[in-house]
Amino acid sequence: MKIKYLLVGIVILVIGVLFLLGSNLNGNSVQNIDAEKSNFIGSIIKNDPSYRKIGISLIGYYVDDIISGKRMPLDNKEIPIIIEGFYVGCPSCVAGIKEYNKLYDEYGGKILIIYLNINPKDTKEDILNIKKQTNGRDWVWVEYSEKYNGLFEKLGLVGSGQTYLIKNGVVVYGDSLEGFMDNLRGELRKIL
Repeated sequence: MKIKYLLVGIVILVIGVLFLLGSNLNGNSVQNIDAEKSNFIGSIIKNDPSYRKIGISLIGYYVDDIISGKRMPLDNKEIPIIIEGFYVGCPSCVAGIKEYNKLYDEYGGKILIIYLNINPKDTKEDILNIKKQTNGRDWVWVEYSEKYNGLFEKLGLVGSGQTYLIKNGVVVYGDSLEGFMDNLRGELRKIL
């Protein structure tokens, strides 16, 4: 008797999953599900506010590195630049430092990573403490400043986790979605 209820439960679960995925239960259902997932993910990416910034120019914009004290122009012609928006109290931002450490270790001097703080309440000391706690590499760490408001506006940078890849002063990749490091790596491979 228990097996009968278990089998009925499994059948209901399978039907429910197929229904949720929009399957029409014909011979092409797997292809339809794959196409629907692909279209769904594609529409999410294309509607991402950071993705819509692809093609904008950042010529004339810059950030100041709190580690070296150097001004970093965003129209660097030598190497691609990755900008990541973050703030100290953001758990996913802090966890992301580990992923950027790996990326930095993998590409070394072939890329420039900029961790751009978006929180006016975070201090230079807060940022340096997070860098130390996470063994953050010596990429460019930028403290929030109102002088970057034009850059924030141009990028639509309003939250943490917004990522931009810039080549020759132009945004060539953007996303606001967590977990898209593989996409960023793919874009880097295309331009390096």
